[in-house]
Amino acid sequence: MTKSNSHKSAQSKAAGKNGTTEHKLLNGQKLDALSANGKRATEVECSGNYKAAVNRLQASGANQKVLQVPNNCMDKA
Repeated sequence: MTKSNSHKSAQSKAAGKNGTTEHKLLNGQKLDALSANGKRATEVECSGNYKAAVNRLQASGANQKVLQVPNNCMDKA
């Protein structure tokens, strides 16, 4: 499944200048964004699969875990 331009933009903003997008986790999954110092993990979730996004955040091992959702999906999250 391809990612929309808005999703890619949110990923790059969350990663910051020197952070990584599509960071591979030890369990084989991919995290949307990880900051350069590895302290902040971000998942941008637009499809509604919030439980899987939370599992990826927990597997990241980062101190700060951020789940970004669009405003129109905020009540579901």
